[in-house]
Amino acid sequence: TVLLAGAVAAVVLVVLASRTEQGTRGGADRGGGRGGPTPVTLLAVNDYDPAGDDREHPDEAAQAIDDNRTTFWSTEGYNGDLGKAGVGLYVDAGRPVAARRLSLVSPEPGFEAVIYAADDVPREIRGWTRVAGPIEVGETARIRLDPAEPKHRNYLVWITRLAPGQRRAAISEISLLR
Repeated sequence: TVLLAGAVAAVVLVVLASRTEQGTRGGADRGGGRGGPTPVTLLAVNDYDPAGDDREHPDEAAQAIDDNRTTFWSTEGYNGDLGKAGVGLYVDAGRPVAARRLSLVSPEPGFEAVIYAADDVPREIRGWTRVAGPIEVGETARIRLDPAEPKHRNYLVWITRLAPGQRRAAISEISLLR
């Protein structure tokens, strides 16, 4: 019985260890195993509203990389459409990385977004380089980024259209994989 108890305990430990995930400050997608994409540790996340008042709930931005799907960043409330080219949220990898995928989790799916990249954060959207999209974001989205693009430090989720009937868009998790 001692051997049986030891074997059961070992199996339980292996199962528990395989289910444990470590945070990467950006938990929408943890990446794959050998040879697959690996998570990029994100240094910061910021709102981006160059055509508006330069503020789009900046106090909520960190909730998009806190590994907690129940918290989120959201745009301000709009009546029908954004009334401008877009608003967004960008992540800072701390150094240039060749990202292969950007993953999102949204509690309010159905909005349209374009993914842009830049080394230094431009003051206007035309200073960014488009790397994917436009795409309609579901509850989860795994967005392949243009592999021909060079390494970039900052990656922007640029929201260009709200979901039908919605007054805002929201992102609960964003992650970057290389």
